[in-house]
Amino acid sequence: MGELELRPEEFGNYTIAEIDAMFRGWQRRYEHLEDLFIVDCAMPVYRGAYGRKAPTYRQLTKHRHHDKPVGEIPQDVVDFWHKHL
Repeated sequence: MGELELRPEEFGNYTIAEIDAMFRGWQRRYEHLEDLFIVDCAMPVYRGAYGRKAPTYRQLTKHRHHDKPVGEIPQDVVDFWHKHL
């Protein structure tokens, strides 16, 4: 399953915090590749076509909206979901 080559039973043993950390890592790698595309491909084409009216880097990446981390999950919530999952 994915880059880590996890089997379903291995994935099922992970906590929500570990799954969230894996997702944040994926999101960080995805945004890094997106940045490379924007800077190396999209911005030069826009500048060539639109000149001064070309969108800025900030305008091209404004769709990203990161929420603040939630912090620690209370132990009673972890215990509840651990029983059900």
